[in-house]
Amino acid sequence: MERPMMTPFRRALMWGIVFFMPAVVNAGGAGQAAVPMPAAECRAVLKQMAQSLAVHGTLKARFVQERRLALFDDVLKMAGYFYYQKPGRIRWEFTEPYASIILLLEDGRTERFDIAGGKAVKSASEGVSISGEVLNQISRWLNGDLEPALKDFDVQMVRGASYLLTLHPKSEAMSGFISRLEFEIEPRSYLVLAINLWEAGNDVTRIRFTSQSVDTRLPDRIFDSKDPRLLGESER
Repeated sequence: MERPMMTPFRRALMWGIVFFMPAVVNAGGAGQAAVPMPAAECRAVLKQMAQSLAVHGTLKARFVQERRLALFDDVLKMAGYFYYQKPGRIRWEFTEPYASIILLLEDGRTERFDIAGGKAVKSASEGVSISGEVLNQISRWLNGDLEPALKDFDVQMVRGASYLLTLHPKSEAMSGFISRLEFEIEPRSYLVLAINLWEAGNDVTRIRFTSQSVDTRLPDRIFDSKDPRLLGESER
C-alpha cells in the first residue's frame, strides 16, 4: 500500500521552517536560571562566530527532524543530509520517509525535485520561493554574514556547555506565525548542533545535526540541477 503523498508546498514550507530552529537546553545548568549575556558580549560572540564560519569552504551533516503539533500526539519524523559549498551552493536532501532534494545554485536560483521510482521530478510549486528565501538566509549565515541574517530578530544569547541563541521576530507579520527560534551552538567550532522553531500556536519543530564535517571535498554532481540524484552511501 502506497504512503499518502505530502504536497510539495507543504513539504517545502515545513523544510523552510525547520532549518531556522535547536533542542531546548538549560544553558545555565540543572536547577539554575539561564542569564542572558549583556548585549556587548553577545555582539562580540556573534562577531567571533561570523569570522570562524567565514573560513570554511564546505560543510556536510546528517540531520533528524521531529515536528510535533500541539493538538496531536503524533510526531512526524524526517531524516536526511545537508551539504554546503562556498560561496553559496546548498543541497538539502530528505531520505526518510520520502526522497526529496532542494538545491540553491550559484546564481541564487532554487530548484526542488521529488524523487519517485529513482527518478527526479522537478517541482514547480509556490513553496519553492519560500525555500529559496530560507536557503539564501542559511547561505549568508554559513558565509559568516550574520548581520543580514539576524536583522529581523531581537537576539538573546546564553552561555553554557553550548551557546543558546534565541531569536524573537521583530515584525508582527512574522511573529504571527513564529514565536521564537532557538539555536544550540558548539562554542569552539560555532557549528549549529540543533535548532527549535516554536510557532505561534505552540507547534514545535526540532532538528538535530550529527556527523558534521567541514572543508571536505564534495562531488560536483551533488549540485547538478540537470541530473539530480540521491547519493550512494559510499559518496556521503
